[in-house]
Amino acid sequence: MDLTTAWLKARVAADEALKTAVPPRRDDQWMVTYVDEPRFGWDWDGLERGFLAPVHEFNSQHPAGLRTLLLYLLLAGKEPQRRPSAQLIAAIECQYLSSIMLDVVANKHDLPRQDESLPLPPPVWVTVAYNLRQLGVLLAYEGEPALAPNDGTRLGEIFGEYLVRQGLARTVHLGVRRLSDELEYQWLLGYLSSAEPSASFELVGLTAVAVAGQPQAGTVLAAACRHLGAALRLEAISRSVLDAVGEKPVVSVEARLSEAALQVDADLATLAARQLSLALGFAKRSLPGAEQAILKFTRLVAPRLYATIGVNS
Repeated sequence: MDLTTAWLKARVAADEALKTAVPPRRDDQWMVTYVDEPRFGWDWDGLERGFLAPVHEFNSQHPAGLRTLLLYLLLAGKEPQRRPSAQLIAAIECQYLSSIMLDVVANKHDLPRQDESLPLPPPVWVTVAYNLRQLGVLLAYEGEPALAPNDGTRLGEIFGEYLVRQGLARTVHLGVRRLSDELEYQWLLGYLSSAEPSASFELVGLTAVAVAGQPQAGTVLAAACRHLGAALRLEAISRSVLDAVGEKPVVSVEARLSEAALQVDADLATLAARQLSLALGFAKRSLPGAEQAILKFTRLVAPRLYATIGVNS
């Protein structure tokens, strides 16, 4: 499979799905479906400027679509009718975008009224992010008509559990920049797995399993994707806090870790390779072709990590 083509297809699918889930402008039916019947009329001007427009603007600035690409590769061998619907792709995109949006304001115990780096006041920005995340849960519940009722309900519950877990982790770890220089790897791995965007890779694995109709592979593939997410974040830390796609530096929690922790580049790179190896080990025991999909994904988004584990490009 041509990875560049796969990337473009995934990006187009993600953009179209997001437009369906979050309309760029006024859409009364969308409001009825996801919010409520209008009682006193809605402030559409405020809604467009305070939610719809910021979501699409932020999406245009972060076109990586990493999780969508991975889901596409994991399911590439499935017949078209078993591929994920637009709602499920949008659910993953909502979780992904909201995680990055929260990354921008992480570790600020008291949000300032203004932040020149943000297009909206910080409290409004956080509200947009959490509303987007909650929308992802609704999309997961209703998103795949081909799923069995039990599978669809369980997938929605998983997205809901993720929302709560991420919210709690954000609260607990707001003081991460106060860490001592003695940063323990196990703590870092636990943090990356629960509080960071890498945790949303787990949702990709669980979604792929639901679409493929193989629930017995769910736990194993979720573990594979979770380790992959941690590997990408560790690799990003080890190369000066660049985004996993390698395009532009991003504001993230890692940027606020102590300088001493960031100086151990070789150790972090080794740990990233170890996490990727674990991911591949789990992938072998999950969906057919999952290991190759993760290798293709890694080669495209993190070639240095791909080379580190001894795979020839």
